[in-house]
Amino acid sequence: MTPDRSGSSHSYLKGAAVFAALFVFASAAWAEQITLRSAGGGLELTGRYLGYDGRHIRIETEQGRLTLNYAGLTCEGEVCPDHAIDAPIVRFSGGARLGEVILPALVEGYARMQGLSATQAAIAPDVLLYQLVDGSGVAVINMSFHAATTDVGIADLVADNADVLMAGRALDITEQMAGLGSPTSSRQLILLAIQAQVPIVSPRLAPGEDALTNIALIDVVRAMQGEVENWSQLGGPDVPISLHLATREIGMTEAFVRDFVQANGGSLSPNVIFHQTSSDVAQAVSVEQGALGLVPLGDVGNAQSLSLIDKCGIVSRPSAETIRTGDYPLSFPLYLYLARTYQPPEIVKFLDWLDTPDGQIILRRAGVQTQAPIPIALAQQGHRLGLAISAAGPEVGLTDLQSMVSAFEGRARLSLTFRFDEGAQQLDLTSKLLAWSLANAIASGRYAGQSLLFVGFSDGDGAAGINRRLSITRANAVRDAVIQLLGDVLPQDVQLDTAGFGEALPVGCDDTPWGRQANRRVELWSGPLE
Repeated sequence: MTPDRSGSSHSYLKGAAVFAALFVFASAAWAEQITLRSAGGGLELTGRYLGYDGRHIRIETEQGRLTLNYAGLTCEGEVCPDHAIDAPIVRFSGGARLGEVILPALVEGYARMQGLSATQAAIAPDVLLYQLVDGSGVAVINMSFHAATTDVGIADLVADNADVLMAGRALDITEQMAGLGSPTSSRQLILLAIQAQVPIVSPRLAPGEDALTNIALIDVVRAMQGEVENWSQLGGPDVPISLHLATREIGMTEAFVRDFVQANGGSLSPNVIFHQTSSDVAQAVSVEQGALGLVPLGDVGNAQSLSLIDKCGIVSRPSAETIRTGDYPLSFPLYLYLARTYQPPEIVKFLDWLDTPDGQIILRRAGVQTQAPIPIALAQQGHRLGLAISAAGPEVGLTDLQSMVSAFEGRARLSLTFRFDEGAQQLDLTSKLLAWSLANAIASGRYAGQSLLFVGFSDGDGAAGINRRLSITRANAVRDAVIQLLGDVLPQDVQLDTAGFGEALPVGCDDTPWGRQANRRVELWSGPLE
């Protein structure tokens, strides 16, 4: 039995049942009208119930959407909140993996660190409710997770049926214009983590010494488009290829189709077999000799994961460094997008905790990488420097490479890497969040005594001289964006410089759209302030 603040008691199950009545699904059944009256009778409002956070109630009236203090108000209607359930209620909706695995792990970890008990209950299909209770048995906050798809989460947020969108992929401009709006700060849009996807095959495909270890990303794409139908076309055994993906609406599958299949001018093969979860994909692939699938890193199961190798010999393996830098091409951001409404202090405290070392550890245990910058020493980058030397030619010569390495000496690359929208000089959504994060870190003194060097790079299209100038322009653009976020006031113990080396250090091949996109970047290098 859990006492409320008035001293009476409510069982958790009763609280869950009441909350289930408060949880607003994206259906016509919840287009419910309520009437609010003040105790003295001076106020009466009728409108559509939108939500309740434990202190404030939101309704949509003829005058617009209103947020009112619920204390002292009476409510008439089928979905009126219960005054006795006074803990804030925050509704998350969106990607299944976020709602079923990642956020629940974070909530349970947060409760332990705060000395709270976390009780869960399934209050509806695909909806999990957590109630966090303090040592005296008082509920502190309720959080529900509607594990569905990013599209469902967007629809719920636009319709005021959710307070936080769990996005398993980046939002495109049309979705922002549909009602979410472009985020105005890192408090509204949070880059929670970065998740990698890996191609998998059956260990039975080519066992022993002949086992397949690498595959070209373009070949994965062509296979998923149905252009490659037999492993013999890729240098493997004479075995037909069967294709396996998690339900298309799952964020990473959706992002793969948009960023790679459609970017290659194609569409998914009608022969793709869709499974409900990534674990189901891994199980199916592991037992079928010719199967090819894509799953999140960590969901490989008994299947065999493959590294990616480009036609020009660049090998990409998923690691903390390559995922955080975005150099591993099948890396996808996971976002939390907050509705533009009042957020109770309890949820703000939880969201702030996500960026602490404890929150970051739990994210990594959940199989994803965080945005927290990690240093990558120059000595660890011999492979890509070796590729740059082997690719040197008339336009990028040994002198250019020596100049680049000289700029790196005494510094370490930080995993923060900035990229730009296709065909534009604007930072993409993830990079905007990274710029906000970097500016906050500089302002807090995290880089005191440091010299930060923004190093721009380009793809190999066009003349080398033009690309070099373009890379410097991009480096300057990122530095200027960070300075602007600092209010044009840079701490005296931090120095920001720029350099550009054009196409000198590719991380992908220029023969694919995603390879060129990966090469158009600005890296961040840090060293002591002299």
